[in-house]
Amino acid sequence: MTARRRHLVALLLVLAASAAYVGARLDRGWVPHDEGMIGLNAERLLRGELPHRDFDESYTGGLTVLHAAAFRLLGERLMSPRLVLFAVFLAFAAAAYAIAARTLAPAGSALATLVAVAWSFPNYLASMPSWYVLAFATLCVLALLRERDTGRRAWLLLAGLCAGASLLLLVVGLYVVAAALLYLAFAECGSAARRPRGPGRFGFLLFQAAAVAGFLGVLLAVARRSLTPMGLVQLVVPSAAAAAALLVRAWRVRGHASFAERSLALARLAGPFLAGAAVPVAALAAVCAS
Repeated sequence: MTARRRHLVALLLVLAASAAYVGARLDRGWVPHDEGMIGLNAERLLRGELPHRDFDESYTGGLTVLHAAAFRLLGERLMSPRLVLFAVFLAFAAAAYAIAARTLAPAGSALATLVAVAWSFPNYLASMPSWYVLAFATLCVLALLRERDTGRRAWLLLAGLCAGASLLLLVVGLYVVAAALLYLAFAECGSAARRPRGPGRFGFLLFQAAAVAGFLGVLLAVARRSLTPMGLVQLVVPSAAAAAALLVRAWRVRGHASFAERSLALARLAGPFLAGAAVPVAALAAVCAS
C-alpha cells in the first residue's frame, strides 16, 4: 500500500472516530444564556430585524446569519446550529490531519489529530463563534501551505475566504488575517533571497519595520486594558516573536532586488489573499443592506 493510500485510510478512520465521539455528545452541555442568545438572535433576523441595528449583537453578525440559515433549512430548534457546527468540526478534523500529514506518518498524524479533536470542540458543543474561528484558521493555514507546495494563487484566495469568514463570526478573526499577512511577508523574503543580487537598498526593510511596528502597536492598544500576565504570554509574546523573525529574515535579504520589485512580489501574494478576505465581508454587508 502506498503512503498516499495509507494516509487516506488513516484519515477516514480518524474522521469516523471523531464523528462518533463528538456526535454522541452533540446534544449535551446546554447553557441557557448561550442557547437563548443563539435562538433569539436567529429568530429576530428571520423576522426581518438586523443585528447591530435592531437588536444588540454580541459578535460581528455572521454567526446570527449562519444560525438563521440553519433554522430555515433544518428547522427552528436548538439542535440545528449544532448540526452546522458538527459539519464544520469534521472539516476542521480533516484539515488538522492534512497539516499533520505533511511531516508525520499516518499513525502520528492520526494521533495528533485525535488529540486536537479531544482538546477542542467536545469540551463545549454550543455553536459559539470561537469554534468557527478555530476551524477557519486551521483551513486558512492548510490553504497557505498548499500554495507553498503548488505555487497556485487560487490557494491564497481560498485562504483569504477562510480568514474573512472567521472575521464575520468573531472580530478576533482579525488575528487570523494578521497572522496570514505576516506569513506572506515572510514567504516574500524567501522568494527575494532566491533572486539575483541587486544593489543594496534599505527602503523595503524600513517599510517592513514600520509595518511590524504598526502591527505591534495596534495589538498593544487593543489588549492594554485587559492585559494580564497570561495574556501577555499567550498573545503579545508570540506575536512579537513572529515579527522579530520576519525582520531578521528581511535583514538578511536586504541587498536583493529593488523596493518596487519587492513591493510587487508582496502584492502578488497578499493581493489574492486580501481579495478573498473581502468577499465574505462584502457578502454580509449586502445581506444587511437588503
